[in-house]
Amino acid sequence: MRLVFAASISVLATSGLAQDLNISQLRHGDLIRDCVRELDEGKDGKRHASELLSRSQFHLGQENQTKGALCLSSVYGSKFEFIGNRFVSAEMDAKRKNSAAEIARKKASRRRDYLLALIEVCNQEYGQDRFRALTTPACGEIFSQNGLPTTHP
Repeated sequence: MRLVFAASISVLATSGLAQDLNISQLRHGDLIRDCVRELDEGKDGKRHASELLSRSQFHLGQENQTKGALCLSSVYGSKFEFIGNRFVSAEMDAKRKNSAAEIARKKASRRRDYLLALIEVCNQEYGQDRFRALTTPACGEIFSQNGLPTTHP
């Protein structure tokens, strides 16, 4: 009797965990159906919407495209469309593009800072040991593009 009771408690305790683990295994249509059902029941539908949004390169019929967009729109508060075999929203796409542009700006800034530091070091090296500065590949590249430093020791 105790064994059956313990097994029952174990099953009940892990059933929520099993649902979380299995959500990634749901077919797209089932994921959309469950999300819409949760929203109809007054639940937030966030788990299903998050999983649906993370997926790409899949095909849906028109009805599931509409229901999936409704699910995502209800959860995230943005208008979603099914484009290019995935759900997208203009707002999230803009955030992604802004984020990519910011990453590119930071990368360019780091590259510029590196080159300025390299020029400074090569110019100092040129003042201390011309031969070593001229034969160091990085400094040689800097000097060939920018010319030799104008000040000599």
